[in-house]
Amino acid sequence: MDSKSSSPSRAAVSRTIHDSPGTPSTAEAPTDSPPTGARKWAALLIVGVAIYMVTLDSGAVNVALPTIAADFTAPLATVQWVVLGYLVCITALLLPAGRLADLVGRRRVFLIGLALFATGSALCGLAPNLWLLVAARVVQGIAAALLQANIDPLVVTAFPTNERGRALGMIGTVVSIGLLSGPALGGAITQVLGWRWTFGMTVPLGLATALLGRRLLPRTPTQPGQRPDPIGAVLLIVTVVCLVLGLNRGPLVGWAAASTGGLLVVAVVAGGAFLLVQHRVTHPTVQLALFRSRGVTAAVGSSWLSFLSQANLRLLLPFLLQRLLGQPAGQAGLIQAAQPATVMFLSPLMGWLSDRLGSRWLASSGMALQIVGMLAFATVSAETAAWQIAAYLVLLGFGTGLFNAPNSNALYKAAPREHYGLLGGLRALTRNLGWVLGQGVAGALWTATVVGVGGGVAAAAASTAAMTAGFRATFFLAAGIALVGLFLSAVVRPPDPAQPPA
Repeated sequence: MDSKSSSPSRAAVSRTIHDSPGTPSTAEAPTDSPPTGARKWAALLIVGVAIYMVTLDSGAVNVALPTIAADFTAPLATVQWVVLGYLVCITALLLPAGRLADLVGRRRVFLIGLALFATGSALCGLAPNLWLLVAARVVQGIAAALLQANIDPLVVTAFPTNERGRALGMIGTVVSIGLLSGPALGGAITQVLGWRWTFGMTVPLGLATALLGRRLLPRTPTQPGQRPDPIGAVLLIVTVVCLVLGLNRGPLVGWAAASTGGLLVVAVVAGGAFLLVQHRVTHPTVQLALFRSRGVTAAVGSSWLSFLSQANLRLLLPFLLQRLLGQPAGQAGLIQAAQPATVMFLSPLMGWLSDRLGSRWLASSGMALQIVGMLAFATVSAETAAWQIAAYLVLLGFGTGLFNAPNSNALYKAAPREHYGLLGGLRALTRNLGWVLGQGVAGALWTATVVGVGGGVAAAAASTAAMTAGFRATFFLAAGIALVGLFLSAVVRPPDPAQPPA
């Protein structure tokens, strides 16, 4: 099918947005040109250090939670707010942070985020009690939202179009390095120096990166003629906060509990009000006209489904390895590292290939491999060898590496430059909501299957056969979710435009 007749072009999307009722037709796109020479690599280095710092912090803090709980004599239900408060803030503020960056400049918002993250880390390390620690983590969460919403936009505006995929792939490698090193480094620091230093290690890193960024990051355009959308931003924050808390409480207190249902109902009502406001205000938080582009819809939708599909691994893989296969915790941790290690090495190559070959079939091949990987996991039993699990994770790593950078590259090619901040926030939001919703669904399905197959026996005392049935059900569901992602990536996504010369 001809892409010109089947989907709006990037320029057409830009005209649609600028000429829509929500935006004055006289608005002009900002004219920021990519830096040249060493400046673009300096920008990539600064952005890479920032995302490594955030990823490192998350992994390190998770490992330190038992020590924090013991230090403050706090139960798990209370100490989990050290993680949950941070996660809720990031997820709720990603889109407002991206929109703010489009209005006042991505560089400015990014540098504020770095300074605020370092400040929040220092406050965490000095917190005299648990609730002040949670408050400091909220500060970190606000800062992390400012950073995450601007990571990709700063990279894609620092590099010319025919080099963006490689740069985005390198950012994927940095994220994988953070995922691999965070738990190990956090555990070592907690054991030797104490949990407070797991926060303290990011303070000098954040401040030094902010100072370097102020000198080396190119200035980014602003949109002084547009105003913020405070009502829309508040409704969006309420929607996301209630959704995340509802999904988090469901597995703990039951999906039929009044608190769970109440949070989810508020999320639906606030979400509907948010969409109504976005259609009516002059300068909305989210330009809904962006989704008239098949390229934007396919990239965002398939990205969310990819994270949703793989979320069960984050929740259930430790149980599969340790309870079903009897692997010790240390060896289980090494096996789990197979997937991010594969993504780490593959991401830059796939990003480079997407610059030359286009993104559609690379990203679609990655989704297809994710389906194969989930179906492979659906065959596990108590007799499955540890090396087979590692092989399945490597296969999923290939799928993730094939998908992520090309899909991100396609997203930014499908939309006008002045909305890159919003797209950066949207991409990070799909990741966080995919993880949260996917783990909630996987946990509920696994528990229900185990209890049903086990004849009502609690999941904690389930037989091997019941546990196996639970794992297989979640992986079959994950494969089905990835199949829908493949449809969006291969069918809904428009053909790649002609590639510029290297």
